[in-house]
Formats: sequence, C-alpha cells, structure tokens
Amino acid sequence: MKVTTASALLLMGISMLVFRRDPIFPTTLYLGRAAAWSPLMLALLTLTGYALSFGFGMSGLGTHHWFATAPHHSERMSPPTSLGVALLSAALLLQNATKSATRVRAPRVAQALAVAGGSIGLVGGVGYIYSAVSSVKTRSFTGMALHTAFALAIAAVGIVCSRPQSGLAELVLSRGPGGAMARRLFPTALGAPLLLGWLGLTGERAGYYGPEVGVGLFVIVLLIVFTETIVSAATAIDTTDQARRNAERTTALQMEVKERIRAEEQMRLAKEAAEVANRAKSEFLANMSHEIRTPLNGVIGMTDLTLDTYLTAEQRGNLETIKLSANSLLRVINDILDYSKIEAGKVELETITFNLVECAEEALKTLASQADDRGLELTCDFVPNLPEVVEGDPGRLRQVILNLVNNAIKFTHRGEVVLKAELESEDPSASVVRFTVSDTGIGITPEKQAAVFSPFTQADSSTTREYGGTGLGLTISGRLVAMMGGRIWVESEIGKGTKFHFTARLKVLNEHKPKVLAPTASLGGLRVLAVDDNRTNLRILQGTLMRWGAETMCVQSGGEALSQLESAREGGRPYQVMLTDVHMPGMDGFGLVEQIRGSLVSSPVSIVMLTSGGHWGDRDRARGLGIQAYLQKPVRRRELLSAMMTVSGRGHTGSLPVGVAQTGTRPQPKSLHILLAEDNPVNQAVATRLLEKLGHSFALAQNGKEALSLLSMHPFDLLLIDIQMPEMDGLTATRRIREQEQSTRIHLPIVAMTAHAMNGDRELCLEAGMDGYISKPINLQRLEDAISGAIRGVNPKGR
Repeated sequence: MKVTTASALLLMGISMLVFRRDPIFPTTLYLGRAAAWSPLMLALLTLTGYALSFGFGMSGLGTHHWFATAPHHSERMSPPTSLGVALLSAALLLQNATKSATRVRAPRVAQALAVAGGSIGLVGGVGYIYSAVSSVKTRSFTGMALHTAFALAIAAVGIVCSRPQSGLAELVLSRGPGGAMARRLFPTALGAPLLLGWLGLTGERAGYYGPEVGVGLFVIVLLIVFTETIVSAATAIDTTDQARRNAERTTALQMEVKERIRAEEQMRLAKEAAEVANRAKSEFLANMSHEIRTPLNGVIGMTDLTLDTYLTAEQRGNLETIKLSANSLLRVINDILDYSKIEAGKVELETITFNLVECAEEALKTLASQADDRGLELTCDFVPNLPEVVEGDPGRLRQVILNLVNNAIKFTHRGEVVLKAELESEDPSASVVRFTVSDTGIGITPEKQAAVFSPFTQADSSTTREYGGTGLGLTISGRLVAMMGGRIWVESEIGKGTKFHFTARLKVLNEHKPKVLAPTASLGGLRVLAVDDNRTNLRILQGTLMRWGAETMCVQSGGEALSQLESAREGGRPYQVMLTDVHMPGMDGFGLVEQIRGSLVSSPVSIVMLTSGGHWGDRDRARGLGIQAYLQKPVRRRELLSAMMTVSGRGHTGSLPVGVAQTGTRPQPKSLHILLAEDNPVNQAVATRLLEKLGHSFALAQNGKEALSLLSMHPFDLLLIDIQMPEMDGLTATRRIREQEQSTRIHLPIVAMTAHAMNGDRELCLEAGMDGYISKPINLQRLEDAISGAIRGVNPKGR
C-alpha cells in the first residue's frame, strides 16, 4: 500500500471516528470535516494528474518537485484507488451534512456513494482472487493492492453501518421480514458467486473440464445455491412473521388483560365510591327522617289531643288545618324515604299470613275522614269468590292501596271513590288478585297516562301547584306492585274519571280457601231497608246482605224510605232493620230517623246508621234517637254483620262491639303501669297525654340509663322506649334488660317508640329484644295497638 493511499484511508478513519461521537462539538465537527475533505482533495488531484499526465506523490514533499510527469510515479494512488477514496470521502461529507436542505436526502446519497466506493474495492479483491490483476490496473498505470481493495470495502461497510437508522443499513438491520431476507441473501449473493467462480476457474485451469462445462456447472450450482437460499429466506420470513404475529397477539392479550384489570380496578373504585355515597345518602336520609319526625310528633300529637277537647268552630278549623298540613308533610317525607329505599334496592317484601279483605278495609278506614271532608263517598266492593286469608306482605299491599285511593280522593271534587277487589286467575301455587281504584275525578289525557308512573311526575305540571304532592306515589306503587309479581295500569277519560288497576300474586292457604264471612242463612228471612243516595253504596250493600240471606229493598231518599216503611207496615210485612246514610240531599239520615220515631212510634224497625265521617255531637244525637248502631263508612263486612246480627236479636260475632260504640266511646283496656324512656320534652308531653287517655299510669326516664335504674327499683308492666337518647340509647338498654332477665326469668314487654323509620330499623329493634315497634309521629290508635300487641306477645307491624 502506498503512502498516499494509507494517508487517505487513515484520514477517512479519523473522520468516521469523529463523526460517531455524540454529542459532537463544533471543534470536533470541523476536525471531522477536514479529515474527510483531505482524502477527497487528494484523490481528486490524483485523478486530475492521471487525466492531464502529471504526477503527484508523497516523495516530492521534501523537494521542489511535488508534481511529476512520469506516468509510473511510484507514490501515486492508482486510478481505481483514487476513485474509491473520492467516493468514500464524499460519502462521509454528505452523511454528516448539517444544512437542512441537504440533510433530507444526504444519508441515502452518501450510502450510494459508499456502496460504489466499496464496489471498486470489491472488484480489486476479485481480480486478485481470480488472478486477473488486469482488472485492477488502468492501461499502463500501477494497479490496486490487495489490502487496499479490502480496506476500501471495509471502509464502505463502516460508512453504511454508521447510520443504521436510514438507507441500506436500516433495511439490513430491520427486525421485519425485509431485514430478515436481506441478512439471509446478502452473504449468499456476495459469497456464492465468488466462491463458485474461483472453484470453476481452478477446475478449468487444472484441466478437469473445458470452459463450456465450467460455465454450465457454475450456472447450475449457482441456481441451486440461490434457490436454497430463497427457500431458506422464505422459511425464515414465515417464521419471523409468525413470531411477529405471536408477539402482536401476546401484546394484544397483555394489553387486553391490562385493560381488563384497569377496568376492574376502576369498577371496584366506582363501586366503593357508590357504596360510600349510598351510605352517606342513607345516613343523611335517616338523620333527616329523625329530625323531621321528632317535631312532627309534637305537632300532630298535640293537635290530636287538643281536637279531642271542647273548642270553638274557629279553633277547631285552625287545628284541623294544622293537622292537615302536618300530615301532608309526613306523606312527603314517607314518599321520599320509600323512593330512596326502592332505588337503593333495600326494600324486601315480607311473607306473612293475613286477611286480605280486612287489610283493604283497614286501608280505606284511614282515609274515610279525608273523603268525608271533600264530600266524597268512599266504598269498597269485594266479589264473593275472593280469597280472604293469604300469604304476602300486607304492609306493602296496604301502602299501594293507600297511595291509589289517596290520589283518587285528591283529584276528585265530587262523586265517589271505589275500591274493588276480584280474583283474576289462580293456579295451585297462588292466586292473582286484581284491585281497581275508580273515581269520578278530573281524568287524565291519553298522552299523559304513561307519564304518571314516572318519578316526580303528575298528569300535568299545573296539577303540582293545584293539588300538591311529590309525584312519587304512583312510582312507588308501580315498583311495589312489580315486586309483588303484578302489574299496574290506568284507564281514564277527561271529565269522567280514572280507573287505576293493579294485580298482586298472593299465596292462598289450603285451609283458608275462598269462603264467605258467614253462612248464607245468617240473616235468612230478615227484611232490610237500605237508604242511600249513592247507587254504588246501595249495590254493594244489597249484594252483601242478600248473600247473607236478607230480603233487601234499596231506596235513594228519605221520602222513599218513609213510603216503603208505611207500605210494608200496612201490608203486614214490616221491615225489621233499616240501614240509612247520614248525608243525603233533602232529608238527611237524622231527619229520616226523627220522622220515623215521631210518626211511626209503634214501628219495630231497628236502625243502623252509616256515616262517612263522625262529627262532634253525633254520638249524643244518635243515642237520643234510639239508633242501635252507628257505623263509619266504608263499613267493614265484619262490622256490618256484627251490627245486623245484634240489632236483629240473632246474637253477634263477638268480633266488635256494637250499639253506639262507634260514636266515640272506647272500651277501656286494663290499666297498665308503664315506664316511658324519652329525652325530648315535646315527645314526653305527647306520649304521657296519650297514655293518660288510654287510662295507664306511667313513670318517666330521660335516657336508657335512668330506665335501667327505675326498673331495678320498681315493677312495670311495659317499657315504652325511644332509640336515640343521650348516655345510653334504647337498643343498648334493651340488651341489658334481656341479659338481666336470663337470671330473673321475668319477661318485660318493650315497645320502641322512635323517629327512626328507615328500612331495617324495625328489624334492628326486634333483634335487640323488643316486642313491638311504632314510628313517630304516633297517635292514640297506633299506640294502643302497639301496647296491646306487645302485652299479648305479638309484634305488630309498624311503619
């Protein structure tokens, strides 16, 4: 290798080393460029000298003859070497260009120049391998040395590989199918022709075969080698591609697993957040219920107690307005609590045995006064084949009936509201009972009928202002009906009224298959006159009495009644019992009785009076007129039968007192000595006044701790205890009492009287050992029922 060639290759190596540094500083950048420009200029000068027949070599550096004209100057690079050095130096400069306009395509051009320069070295090496030195000489000039040829090829490879992110290097080093094929084919494409050519030439020179055979063998073997290489490359590509697909599938699965894990984690966090929010909402609702019910208990309780005293008309009207407003607020609270419990899925139906007819009648009884205040007739109609004793949740069934009937009363200005129950279908396991609540109210337009079951919605936005309410009653009813295995729907006509239908699936006990309340001959032969201006009431009364065997005549006015009584008396078949309504146009019930007693004194007719609502003084007036029974509508069948049996002299069922007991007298229960544990002064006053009216004596404790102390010193018949109290709450006190009773063997009836009315509160009280539960606000009837139920060892269902 000549000095000029070695110097050029050394400078190119320095340039490559400098350009490989990262980061590259300005000084080293200039050094790298200078190292690349020097061999380029040297090679270009040498090629120019060959072209113009002058010489340039390293031997002249120490003399005045830098340029020599001899064509065989010993220090000059050969023309192929000069061209290769020029191409490689230019490649180095282009590959490391810094101007943006040049850097776009410079790497690819640089690699093309590098490949060209390396090819010159490769040609030189091939010439030596095939002993064809002429292939590396140009005319009479000196040729390329073998090690120079290899140096040029290696330098070209180094330049190409110095930028692996672009061009040929990017393709060869790629992990894709193209890179795999390039790495397979390049060695074969470069090495196989060289090796096979050398072997063929060697065999030809040794005389094994002639040139024609050598060329044929070369081509055949070359085809075989390339075919095998292509097959191998294709197999490698398939393998690589399969590995890539597997990797992609694995990556996708990993991503899916990660995504699922992330989604599950988000779901878990969302669930925890929802549970926290739900607990917070439940706690808020419980606190709201307690804080509102506590003062309402005082408002409603004291109002009831005051209404039971002698008042002026103005005072009574004001107090009734207060009571109405308080009850409206209580209904709003109950609706909101029920809706929140249903939405949270915390409502569970009970399965207990109850009397279906009495459950419906009790629900209507609570609304009788409200219907009477609006001048409406409230009646119930039960078909004969209706099962009476069933299994289900009477509390929730009663709630649906109350919602629908209350809604009917609210939207009806005149006429009537009727509850009808009939058997829709039955199978061996259960019966489907259909309830229909019909009214003669304002009606609902067809386009609004579907919306009435949506929450916070009424038939028209204006009704929210005119009639009030939360719009939750029908929504709650629909959800409860669905839980009872039924459905709910509405039929309505504007100006004529509305019918709400719902069904409930109830289990009928075999020993309580449908049966009538009394034998059909209970009133056999009894002649009865029914007087009522409402045709629906007359139809129901006539059907019921005739099923009991009574001969019943119905009239719609007092004048018609007097005529019928006179005609029957003259015909020798007088009526034995007369049932008359109080409120009738023209001559009311009391006026009719006064005329009967005044003009038909000798008439043996016994009188049962029916009223939609008892009024002050009606009791004394009824007694004065000799009325044997005074019943409030809607009349329970058991009450009616008991009254009819008694006034007709055939005895009575013993289930209810008759006579004028319904005018306001109350059978006095046994007087009890009761311990009341209550910390709120208003609630103390309400409870003590109610206990006094019930004829019970009492002692007062401010909390559970005081209650335990009093129980240890004095005997009591019953403990009436609040839940939320300072120092010791009602649940803790109850548990302490039950623990002490394990040694004394004496059971003290305990009734919870609390403003806690959320789902599960009643169950919590019973689990603590209580015998009864009543939620605030309380009234006289509910308190009496709770006390008597606990004394009998029964847990009455409270709200």
